[in-house]
Amino acid sequence: MRRGKLNSLFLILNSGSWILNSNHASFESVEKSTYLEAFLQLMDKIFIEGMAFFGRHGVHPAERETGQRFLVDVTLYLDLSPAGCADDLGKTVNYLDVYQTVGEIVCGRSFQLIETLAETIAAALLGKFPVSQVKVRINKPGAPLPGYFKAVGVEVLRGSNQCGKPPYAE
Repeated sequence: MRRGKLNSLFLILNSGSWILNSNHASFESVEKSTYLEAFLQLMDKIFIEGMAFFGRHGVHPAERETGQRFLVDVTLYLDLSPAGCADDLGKTVNYLDVYQTVGEIVCGRSFQLIETLAETIAAALLGKFPVSQVKVRINKPGAPLPGYFKAVGVEVLRGSNQCGKPPYAE
């Protein structure tokens, strides 16, 4: 983590890379992801948590044949001030549209990896809505693991410049 004072810290997204520019700063090892998370905390966001869908995803054929429940959380990063000032749904992202987009992907396609499912959801949301970043978290409660576990899943954070149309997208 960081130590010392930071008088200024700028995170600039440039061609998919984060550039750190600091004046009068002293650091011990600092991870780039720490700054990204701090930066995203300052941004406006829309979130939908705990969306439950029945899907057929998994490495084992039985998982794809019988299917199971998947829980999906999404966070969309965008400027909410135009909608907030105008009280106009047309100036923001409609939650229903996000829910339907995620549901169509989870329920309509089959992937071996939930990593691929998360990437596909992220690319679809970035392509369909005016957002700068999207975070997708997928929980697979019925993962074929022995014993008890609270959660198994993946989380991806993608920016509009990172997620093009994946080669596996339709």
